[in-house]
Amino acid sequence: LDVTIMVGAPEILLTDSDLLEKSKQYARQGLRAIAIVTSEGSIELEKNPTLPTQRRDRGLVLLEDSLRPDAIATIADLQNQNIRIKVISGDSVETVTSIARQAGIAVPDDAVFTQATLEAMDKNTFSRAAASGSVFGRIVPEMKRRLISAMVKRGGYVGMVGDGVNDVPAFKEAQLAIAMNDGAQIS
Repeated sequence: LDVTIMVGAPEILLTDSDLLEKSKQYARQGLRAIAIVTSEGSIELEKNPTLPTQRRDRGLVLLEDSLRPDAIATIADLQNQNIRIKVISGDSVETVTSIARQAGIAVPDDAVFTQATLEAMDKNTFSRAAASGSVFGRIVPEMKRRLISAMVKRGGYVGMVGDGVNDVPAFKEAQLAIAMNDGAQIS
C-alpha cells in the first residue's frame, strides 16, 4: 500500500478545523506550525497539482525561531531614525505578526496582509496596502517583488534585507539590497 506524506501550510493541508485552529493558536505564540497529512496511494503532482480529497491529518510539527539577542535594540535604533520596518515572509501571518511584535515592531491589526488579500486588491488599494502595511504573511516571491516595487513607486527609499534565492527578484526592485551573510550564495 502506497502512502503519500504531505508537509506544509496548515491552512492548505489540514481537514480538521479543530487542528487548524490549534495551529493558529501556536502561530499567534510565534511558533511555526507545519502540518503533516497523509493520503493513500501515490500522487503525481506534475500531472495533477490538486490535493487529494481523502487526506488524513497526522499532526503538527512546531518550530521556534528565537530572536537574535540584539534584534530588539537594532529595530529600536532603526525606528528612532524614522526608518519604517516591514516584515514580508512566506510564513503564516499569525507567526510573522507575533515575531514582529516580539521584536518591537508596532503592528496594528489593520496593517497585516496575506497573499490572498493582496491578490484581491485593485492597483490603488494594493499600493496603499504596500505603503501602510507592517506585516505581510504567506507571501510568494513574485508578490514580494510587487510589494517592494509599489513601495518604491510611492516615493519611498526602500532597503530590502533577505537571505534566500526567493528574495532576488525583490532585491532587484529595492534601492538598497542587503543579503544576510549566512543566506543563499545567489542572494
